[in-house]
Amino acid sequence: MTASRRLLPPSPAAPLSPLEVEDLLIEILLRLSPLPSSLPRASAVCKRWRHLISDPDFLVRFRLHHRPNPPLLGFFVTDWMRCLIGFLPLVRPGVPDLVRTNCFCQNHQILSCRHGLLLIFLVKESQFQVWDPVTGVRHLIDPPPAQSLPAWVNGEVLRDARDDDHFKIVLADVEGPRAIACVYSSETSKWGDLVSAVLPPRASIGGPPAMKFSRMNALLVEKSLYWLLFDVPTNFSEAFRGVLCASSILEFDVERQSLSVDRVPANLHHPKDHEISVIKERGVGLCLLIV
Repeated sequence: MTASRRLLPPSPAAPLSPLEVEDLLIEILLRLSPLPSSLPRASAVCKRWRHLISDPDFLVRFRLHHRPNPPLLGFFVTDWMRCLIGFLPLVRPGVPDLVRTNCFCQNHQILSCRHGLLLIFLVKESQFQVWDPVTGVRHLIDPPPAQSLPAWVNGEVLRDARDDDHFKIVLADVEGPRAIACVYSSETSKWGDLVSAVLPPRASIGGPPAMKFSRMNALLVEKSLYWLLFDVPTNFSEAFRGVLCASSILEFDVERQSLSVDRVPANLHHPKDHEISVIKERGVGLCLLIV
């Protein structure tokens, strides 16, 4: 070999495509749209993608990534006159086929819809059903032991952001001079102890408390649920006109399983439509809206 002939260094390897680097590919897949059709379509691209998407750890990361801003697939509508439940989809395609409502009966009441789960009260059977409309998984739960359920039940369903396998049901009611609540955990498949709180006297005329829940769902703020309570009409005229005055806010701390009642300010005791909402200004607080 002559001195003039020099060995050329090996040419550098071509850089890998981002789709060929597994860590980068996972980060890309995590940012797919959270619509129900996104992952099935991506898993059909190739075996490698299907292997990554079907990994349980990836699915947990995918849910956590999208949990703060989940997509609104649609909403359930109850026709009280005909006792029918329907689903109105807001995205296409595919969602109407995923969420079917032909399984509802006339004695089914939707109590709560939160964290991708639907809580249904089966009036005739006196049971609760927790349904995942996307996966179709259903759980039947018997009521708390030795508890008679009224025709209208106040119930909420929720689950932890880091645990999609388990859920909780919170039931609340007014029983004479006290408010009561009870929690069901799917992790233990048991109802917890009944907790109660004494209701304050009537706001307008004093005397023993006589309150009822509004038909509005509870508001979840961090680890607590809030319901608006109304004074029951005191005379025929108020009852005939449907007059209801918001008098108290019932708070249930899900983590501590404690119940408390706070009076609404006296100048807000008006027979009008009320709603509680959340305001965030250097912290989190509740806002009572009167229309």
